[in-house]
Amino acid sequence: MAPVDTSLLSTTIILLVIIIRIFQVYSEITTGVAKRRTNLDDKISDFRMLWEFNRKGTPLCIGECSRDERCASVFYNKMTGHCQGHSITFGDPLAITDSPNYRYYLRPHGENYIGDSCLDSNECVTVNSECRTGICQCIPGYSFSPKTHECKECTNYGNDYWEIMDHYISKKNMETFDGLTLQECFNLCNSRTDYTCVSLEYGRATQVCYLANITVLQYPERWYHDSVQTFVIAYYQRDCE
Repeated sequence: MAPVDTSLLSTTIILLVIIIRIFQVYSEITTGVAKRRTNLDDKISDFRMLWEFNRKGTPLCIGECSRDERCASVFYNKMTGHCQGHSITFGDPLAITDSPNYRYYLRPHGENYIGDSCLDSNECVTVNSECRTGICQCIPGYSFSPKTHECKECTNYGNDYWEIMDHYISKKNMETFDGLTLQECFNLCNSRTDYTCVSLEYGRATQVCYLANITVLQYPERWYHDSVQTFVIAYYQRDCE
């Protein structure tokens, strides 16, 4: 019986492992688990970041996102293994930061999802969403729910907010605070215990914070667009948990 060439066998095994690995990556990216957006190569953002890990290999990073119902997309650095999960979609490469070796991948529900680029509201597929300022966003009054992938009226609220510039609900605030940063205003809304704070307005010039337990859905007649920026104010709708 002829002796077995162990070096050839080892090489064959190594090649087989590499082929299997390539197939795993290809299948992860092309069969519905995730889709790469090449226009966001070498880009990254920390907006709406859920978590970050070090994971060696694209499938492992995508797998982390697939196991989190809130996760819509990931940035993955192919050199360092840095994996960053997000609850929204990114579409515009000019709106995020340059960072070499990052690749961006979407889960199936991330297409035309909250945060994605759009030209009109027909492109935004999330329930109760619209195209506003070139981005798919929730219709004012509806909160973004990362868990159920829709815009809706919440029963439980999270700690994040969507901004609607130059809009406000007139004279329906529960509390007013002077001299705060926007983050301090968010923190106050999140920590209210005597009522559920679901929206707020913030004066960017005055640093005045207005907290409310209602949304525009309850008082559409008091919803105003400050088109000439008289008050330099923005409305913030609180996300669902």
